[in-house]
Amino acid sequence: MTNFLWSGKAPSGRNEAEEVAAETPAQARQILEARGWTELRQHTTDISDFIHQRQALISTRKSGLTPKERLQYRQGTAPGLWANWFTSMRSSTAIILVLAGLLTWAIRHRQTPDGLLWMATFALMLAYVVFLYPVLRWWFRQTKRVYVKLHTARVWHRWEEVLRCLDKLVKTQQATNIGINDYSIARYRAQALAGLGKLDEAIAGFRAAAEKADTPPELYHITLAGIYTIAGQYDKALENQRTALEEATDKSIYCIDLAMFLVGRFNRPQEAAELLAQAEKMQLSETAKSHLTLLRGVIAYRKKDFEAMDQYVREALADFENRPRAKLYIYEGSILNCKGYLAVSNAALGRKSEARKYFAQVEKYLELHDRKDLIGEYQEWINRG
Repeated sequence: MTNFLWSGKAPSGRNEAEEVAAETPAQARQILEARGWTELRQHTTDISDFIHQRQALISTRKSGLTPKERLQYRQGTAPGLWANWFTSMRSSTAIILVLAGLLTWAIRHRQTPDGLLWMATFALMLAYVVFLYPVLRWWFRQTKRVYVKLHTARVWHRWEEVLRCLDKLVKTQQATNIGINDYSIARYRAQALAGLGKLDEAIAGFRAAAEKADTPPELYHITLAGIYTIAGQYDKALENQRTALEEATDKSIYCIDLAMFLVGRFNRPQEAAELLAQAEKMQLSETAKSHLTLLRGVIAYRKKDFEAMDQYVREALADFENRPRAKLYIYEGSILNCKGYLAVSNAALGRKSEARKYFAQVEKYLELHDRKDLIGEYQEWINRG
């Protein structure tokens, strides 16, 4: 059973969030609809639930969150520094006023023998109360800061930096009791090793971690596909993508991933279109819907329908860029991918100035990700009269 996180209109008529355990998201939706929920939106999948459950084994600081709070953390809309600091100050109003009064008294009597000592004491106590929260927040946010750097390094294939970030994450977890689980560390390490040409070591390390974590076979194979992709072994990656789809109970994500791989790496738009038609009938998470839109655009690209391509990719890019700022680092790769396709569509449609703008932002990214097809297509159109 998987715990799926949803938002929608509760029977009370208010917009709420709810978590439902079910075999598939379609079953979870039926459960909520039977309870009177409407306007439902799915926010987690079997993959995110697996990671969440493994995360709970090492970090308890966010345990006991309500569905609404968990949704806020996932979407990056949870109260930030200033809101939490204000709440902290409001709950400490009485003691702050007392200390401020005592400090004022000490300042007025600073000429007495003990005046300066009392002034320093009350000033330090007041500073402690006022600045304790931001100091603690900065300390416990170490993991998040390193994690963001790790994600950025992955997107740009800075594999040595990824390994350094993983080492730092282990240290920050020891210091703060907040970190990422062993399975995720092994997954990122395997990607970095594959990128550095150490594929056998990468697969051996990931396989051991996956077995230890009791990883579902579909998640094991889709992750293995990603490792092979980084190593440039696209045939093996495709084989694992197909296996993941066969093994999955909820096939939506795996269906979209396989279709994108087929049309993006192997130029098989017909097979991708068949998978697209299947995915359109499935219950999809909000993030999957954005990737489905992008998939439509990539299929249109292979069919040389640049008008449709441009429309779909722009829509997908708007979806990705519209995420809360705190979560944008997760979608950096998707955003750059969209801009790569828009460089081509704009060049093909004669909007060369806009095409050059996009290409300048993604040229290095496309080279790193072995997208010679997009680079070649762009250059062909941009050089036409």
